[in-house]
Amino acid sequence: MILSNPPRYSRAQMRAMHEFASALAREHPAAGAKAMLVYRELEKAQRDLRDADKKAREAFAGVRLEKPKPKRIKSRASKIPMHIRRELDSDPFMDACVYTWFDPEHECQGHIEWEHPWIYDKTKIQERWALVPLCYGFHRGTGFNKEIGRLVSLLRMRPEEIEEAKAKYPRFTEEREQKLSYLKGKYPKVARAYSRLGI
Repeated sequence: MILSNPPRYSRAQMRAMHEFASALAREHPAAGAKAMLVYRELEKAQRDLRDADKKAREAFAGVRLEKPKPKRIKSRASKIPMHIRRELDSDPFMDACVYTWFDPEHECQGHIEWEHPWIYDKTKIQERWALVPLCYGFHRGTGFNKEIGRLVSLLRMRPEEIEEAKAKYPRFTEEREQKLSYLKGKYPKVARAYSRLGI
């Protein structure tokens, strides 16, 4: 058995592995023998890693490397404007994860966060309609479908907001109807659930 790119383990972790393999060998000799073989390979790999570290330290002994200066990257992300935050704080729609009103099996995981499903000119769109409530687990995890957030945000646009967006986000609004039609067709259950809300 040859280990490529073996992980590093502390001495305490290696002792624990050896104790486990020894205990397994006493109860199940065949399985214990395999476990001990794996342990021996790991032990050899750890020795090789320590030897490589030692050689590297000796090779670079007395050598001073200049630490590169970190590049300062100007962030284009901006915080949610206070007037939008105040409006959304009083909006009942933002009190629960969007998944709760079209997926009865969805179980919220943690507190509610606000998702930005749209980016325009490398910047998150900071508008009332462009923020979608999600539970922490879905927002930070892998369960959230970005397209569902985009469909919800498009459905939430008021007529006056559509007109305002034409000036602020011309490329976005040019394709809005096409995007809305596509997403409604792809996620009809979400569109129907939103229409029943009456918000």
